[in-house]
Amino acid sequence: MKTDGIAVGSLGSTTGGTTDHLKNGNIELGVHIADVTHFVKPGSLTDQEAKKRSTTVYLADRRYDMLPGILSANLCSLISGVDRYAVSVIWELDSKYEVVDVWYGKTIIRSQYKLFYELAQLVHDGASQNEIVDNVPELQDLSGEQLATKIDELVLAVNQLMTIARQLKRKRVRGGALELESVEVQVQLSETKSVEDLTPKDHMEIHDTIAECMIFANHWVAKKIAESFSQCALLRHHPLPRDNQFGNLKSCAEVKGFSVDINSNKTLAESLDKCVDPADSIVNKLLRTLATQAMSNAAYFSTGSLPNDQFFPLWSSFRPLYILHHQSEDMQMSLQLMAAVEAADKLEIPGNKELSELSDHINQNTGYGIKGPVYLRSKDGQVIHVQPGVEPEWTGGTIQRTDHSIIVNNMYDSQTYTLLDHITVSQSENIIKGFQSSLTFCQTELLYNTPHISVSQQDEMAKKQKAAIIKEVSEAAEESRLAILSHDLGANFHKLKEEYGQTSAKHSLYHMFESFKETALKTS
Repeated sequence: MKTDGIAVGSLGSTTGGTTDHLKNGNIELGVHIADVTHFVKPGSLTDQEAKKRSTTVYLADRRYDMLPGILSANLCSLISGVDRYAVSVIWELDSKYEVVDVWYGKTIIRSQYKLFYELAQLVHDGASQNEIVDNVPELQDLSGEQLATKIDELVLAVNQLMTIARQLKRKRVRGGALELESVEVQVQLSETKSVEDLTPKDHMEIHDTIAECMIFANHWVAKKIAESFSQCALLRHHPLPRDNQFGNLKSCAEVKGFSVDINSNKTLAESLDKCVDPADSIVNKLLRTLATQAMSNAAYFSTGSLPNDQFFPLWSSFRPLYILHHQSEDMQMSLQLMAAVEAADKLEIPGNKELSELSDHINQNTGYGIKGPVYLRSKDGQVIHVQPGVEPEWTGGTIQRTDHSIIVNNMYDSQTYTLLDHITVSQSENIIKGFQSSLTFCQTELLYNTPHISVSQQDEMAKKQKAAIIKEVSEAAEESRLAILSHDLGANFHKLKEEYGQTSAKHSLYHMFESFKETALKTS
C-alpha cells in the first residue's frame, strides 16, 4: 500500500495526508491518524484515565495531557522518516472528484516530510529553493539534481492536496454547507507568566485544506460505523439552533444595511457571503463569529439515543486537527471502525448506554472558551468616560439605549457605542485549574473607544509572526525527529510492516489483493 506522503499540522501532528495519480487517471487521496489503540488497550489503566480526562487541555503556559508523553509526543506523532502505526481512509476519486471507491484499515505509514502549517503554505505560495531548504530538515543533506527533484515533488504534493481540498469544499458548499468564523489567538506571556498580549493568529488556506480532508474523512468514517452499529456508534452532531439565538447577528447586520436569512444553512451561508463592508474587512468575520455563537455546540452521542433525523449528515471523531493528542472519542472511533471493517465479534464494542454516558462526560469537558462582558456602568451607578492616552474615568451620568447603539452621557460629553464599532479593551487573567467546564477571564475593562490596532497593522504583524514561527518550529521539528529516530516500536513491528506497510515489493498482502482485483476485472 502506498501511504508515503506528507504530514501537515502543528508540531507533533497526529494527522497525515497523501495524494497520488493512478494509472486509470483517477486520484488517490488518503487521510491517516496515528493509531493510539495499538498502544492503549480497552479497559487498561491508561484507557480509564484517558476516558476520565477526555481531552488534552492547552493553556497559555502549560498543558494537561490526556495520554502519557511517550505516546502523545513520540509513538503517536507522525514524524518524517519514521514508521508509525496508523488508521487510514483512502479514496479513489474520478476527474470530477466523486468517490469511486473507499478503503478503511490499519496501516504503517512513513511521512516523507513533516510540514507545519506556515511552512506548507510557504511552499504553496512559491517560496524559493533556498527558503524551502532552510526550513525543511529532510532536504538539507541533498544537493544538485537530486535536491531539485525532491523540491519539485514536495511542491507538487502540497499543491495537489490543496487543489483536491478546494474541489471538495466547493462541492460541500454547493450542497448547503455553512462556513463560519472562529478566531484562534496566540497568548504572549511575561517572565512571570502573566498575560501581556493576545494576538489573533493568521488564517491560511492550508488550514482549510487540512480541515476539508478531515471533514471528508469524518463523513465517510461515520457512515461506515453507523451502517455497522446502528444503535451504538459514537458520533457527533450539531443540534438545531433556535431562531431567537440569532438576535445579535441580525441586529449587527442591520447596522451595516445587511439582511440575514436564517431559514436554512444554505440561505444563511448565502446571506453571510453578501455581508461585506469594503471599508472594514473585520465586519464579515464578526458576523460569522456571531453566527457561530448562535449555533449549538457540537455534541457527542450514541446513535441509539437519538432519532435518525437529528444527526444527519453523519459526523465522526476522525479529526485530530489542531490538537497533538487523541481524545477519548477518537480511540472509540478507531475501535468501532476496525470492528466494522474486520468482524464485529472480534472486538468488544461498548453498548448504547455506556457510549451515552461517555458522550455526556466528553461534552462536559470540551466546552472551553474565553468570555468577558465590558461594562459601561459600574455597580454604584457611575458611567465610564474614555479618551486616548488617558486612564478611563468613572463619573456621574446616564445611559441611553437604542436598537443598535448605547449612548453614555457623562460629566464631560456624550459617547456613542454602535454595534460593530472598534474599541480597545484589557483583560486580566484568572487562575485556571486543569479540567473544568469553561475557561474565563475574571475581568474585562474598556480602555478606549478606538481600535487598538488597525487592520493594516494586524496584517503586517501577522507576516512578521509567521516568519518567526517558521524558524522556531523548523528547529524544534528537527530536534524532535532526531530524538525519535532510534525508538524501538516492538519485536513484531518489522513483521507487521512487511505485511501491511508501504512497500514496492510484490510480496505484500496489499499487492496480493490488488492482483486478485485485477484478475476479477479482467474475467468479469
